[in-house]
Amino acid sequence: MTTGAAPGRRRTVRRGARVALALLLALAAVAVVAVVALQGSGARWATARPWTTTAEGAGPSAVDRLRAWLDARPGDPLVFGDSYTEGIGASSPDTAYVPVLADLLGVPVTADGVGGTGFIATGGTGTTFLDRLSAEPPTTDPVPLLVVQVGLNDARLSPSPDAERTAAVTFLREAAARFPGAQVVLLGPPAVTVFPGASVASVDRALQAAAGTVGVPYISPLQEGWDVNASSADGLHPDDRGHASLAVHLAGALADVLT
Repeated sequence: MTTGAAPGRRRTVRRGARVALALLLALAAVAVVAVVALQGSGARWATARPWTTTAEGAGPSAVDRLRAWLDARPGDPLVFGDSYTEGIGASSPDTAYVPVLADLLGVPVTADGVGGTGFIATGGTGTTFLDRLSAEPPTTDPVPLLVVQVGLNDARLSPSPDAERTAAVTFLREAAARFPGAQVVLLGPPAVTVFPGASVASVDRALQAAAGTVGVPYISPLQEGWDVNASSADGLHPDDRGHASLAVHLAGALADVLT
C-alpha cells in the first residue's frame, strides 16, 4: 500500500515447466524451486524458494477443482489490485503472490496492481480503482475470472462504511460491464500491524456488504485469519513468505466459492 508509488504495469505470468510439482511439494511443507516465465519481457526467473508453507484450504483437490473450472473457460484470469498485486514486498517479480498463484494453478494469470490505490484511496498516482479501470483500453480478450484485491489503502483513510460500500458497488458494476462474462470475486484486506484494526474491520464489513449488493463472492482474509505479512519488514506488505501464503490461501478460497 505504498503511497507515491509509480503506476504498476499489467503483466501476464505463465508457469514454468516444473512448477506444478514443486508447488505441490511446497504445499506439503517442503522447500521448492520454481521457474516462472514472464510473458512479454522474454525473461525467465529461476528462484529458490527456501520457505515452507502448509496447505490450509488449498490441498491438491482444491487446486484441481479450480484448475478444472478455469480450463473450462476461455481466456486468462486477471487480478486487479494495489501494491500487494503489484508485488511490493517480494524479493523478485516471481515471488509475488500472483506469479505464485499462476505456478500453483498451472495457468497464465494477469496482474494489474498500483500501489496506494483503492476504491477511495488515490495514493501518489491521484487515481482510484475506478479511474484506473476507466483508463484501460477496451479489449475483446475473454477474462473468465476477475479477482479484485483491495481494502488496506482505504482503511488507512478510515472512510465511512457508506462511502466505502458505495464506491465498491460502483466499481464492481463497472468491472462487470467492462469484462462481460467474467466471474468477479472481491478479495478484502488482511490484518496488518500498522493500521488500526477497527478501520480495517470497518472496510472489510463495507466490502462484504457491497459484494452482497452486487451479487459477487467475497473473500475476507481478515475474517478467515489469514497471516500474510507476519514476517514482513514494514508490517504492511508481505515478504516472500507472506506472498506465498496469500497465494495458497487465495487458491483454496477461490476453489470454495467457484466450485
